[in-house]
Amino acid sequence: MTQFIRITVSFFLLIVLGVGVAPAQSVEGDKQPIKVTGQILDGNNEPIIGVAVVIDGTRIGAATDFDGNYTLDAWLGAELQVTCVGYETVKTTVCGNVMNIRLLPERFFQFFPIVPIANSSMKWPYIYGYVYDHYGRPLPGAVIKTTSSAKDVTTDDSGYFAINAQRGDSIGVSCPHYQSVEGVVEAIEFTIRLDPE
Repeated sequence: MTQFIRITVSFFLLIVLGVGVAPAQSVEGDKQPIKVTGQILDGNNEPIIGVAVVIDGTRIGAATDFDGNYTLDAWLGAELQVTCVGYETVKTTVCGNVMNIRLLPERFFQFFPIVPIANSSMKWPYIYGYVYDHYGRPLPGAVIKTTSSAKDVTTDDSGYFAINAQRGDSIGVSCPHYQSVEGVVEAIEFTIRLDPE
């Protein structure tokens, strides 16, 4: 479901921004166009679907397919901006025909906002998500605490956690040798990145 949301938002952004695939020659008349292909991967070397890959300052761009691949016309020295919901934006300079790029999750990102419920006696039972390290790899053994939960939980081998929480709860994530992260629960699903101390 998260992947579907990312695809939908990425395609929506491409449409709103008016990004289309056009020859680089038409935008940069004095530059020699080249065909640039590549794959966008996460920290697990898994392809990311629906990533927007745009030449900065132009309307030239593409979105990654189901295998994380993209193709667009560019030129040497052009600056690519790579964006996807839940991941940090990457800017990189075109230096060849093949540009494979790795995206890291945002430091603290929340999906699916919790909508206030008219009947206040109804509570959302839990939140869930994944904790990653600074390379975007799953981080097992991270400890998650929330205000509503009677006990802490730790992430499993895939970095996954699920814990009781309510909208407005404090949430803290810690792991030995990593900087802790704190925030306020505003959504149901999380991606959290811990950087080294």
